[in-house]
Amino acid sequence: RSSGYGSMPSHNHSGSHFVSVFYLYSDPSDTGNLVLHDPRFNANRGYLPKHQDQFANIEFTPKTGDVIIFPSNFMYPHLVKDCTKGTRYSFVSWAY
Repeated sequence: RSSGYGSMPSHNHSGSHFVSVFYLYSDPSDTGNLVLHDPRFNANRGYLPKHQDQFANIEFTPKTGDVIIFPSNFMYPHLVKDCTKGTRYSFVSWAY
């Protein structure tokens, strides 16, 4: 449960293949987005500015009932932003 706090700095889950997050309840006001980083460090080097957006982080705004599954090894760091206004109940599981 997160309410008024609940951020997680950039991290990964070494040893597991996938992580899933099930949002049991997510207040629509502001419950902290999940940010997935592009695993290709410095891959945007040499591309024109008009193509830079394809290397941007993916920011996911959770809604009640959402499930997100993504790779969780060392190549796929992610973070959770602060839960500043609302309340978030989420269930996280890992696949090894």
